Amino acid sequence: MPGHKRQRGLEDKPIDISKLMRFTSSLEALKGELLGIDETEAEMTELMKHVNELQGILKPSKSTFQVGPRMVLDALLLSMGEITSIIDPAKDVAIIPEMKTGGAAFSKGGYQVVLGGSIDYGVVEYMIDEDDEAKGGLVGPVLPEHIFEVAYGFFFLVEAKRHHAVGELTASIPEAVTQAMLISKNANIDTVRFCLSDGSIFIFFVLQRCEDGYTYSQSTPRYLGLPEESHFDIQMGEITFLLLEWARPSHTLDVIRGLIAL
Repeated sequence: MPGHKRQRGLEDKPIDISKLMRFTSSLEALKGELLGIDETEAEMTELMKHVNELQGILKPSKSTFQVGPRMVLDALLLSMGEITSIIDPAKDVAIIPEMKTGGAAFSKGGYQVVLGGSIDYGVVEYMIDEDDEAKGGLVGPVLPEHIFEVAYGFFFLVEAKRHHAVGELTASIPEAVTQAMLISKNANIDTVRFCLSDGSIFIFFVLQRCEDGYTYSQSTPRYLGLPEESHFDIQMGEITFLLLEWARPSHTLDVIRGLIAL
């Protein structure tokens, strides 16, 4: 829950770099299908730069953050950001790790509670300006007020957890929902979309503000297997599509209801 400091320093199993290579290779193929463009040398150079950076954290040691889930989510979110930026060149996407949500007070039944905290990943879309003022304010330590100002109501949140069974992962739903409520209140937006994942299980949510509080809907869990498994590309395609759809909703309410377990 917000205000409760999550424990870090959990030991996560290192992932073979060959699996990461297969994973990123599949992402590039999927990007080509979604965008209808050829892979360029510059894109491959940037991809390999990211792979090399990730390789440095895959050493078997205790880490201060959740290596496995975050490695998978890093690759997926970076790919999603590249795709959305190409779709609309006038806008860009910022992926903000440990995004501060700011504090807010909530009242219910005569009681008031003040909550605060951070979300593991905040994805915001912003307009590109000539002086790069919006982008400059999203680099380094970021104030929630600046994020709310430049995001124009566009937020997509991802809460990353260590590998769990489905039942254990769902225990983190209250924390993720509360962070979405903080974004809704502080950014003054009625709808917040977010995802809860451990890198292999993905649950998608829509939080809506109503007159007497908040309601949320959640999808059935989606699964992403190991890169060497035959159905990996299909699963990854579905996960990437859902990430894109949750980040940039374009379908009708009927289609969304087909994905959501109301």
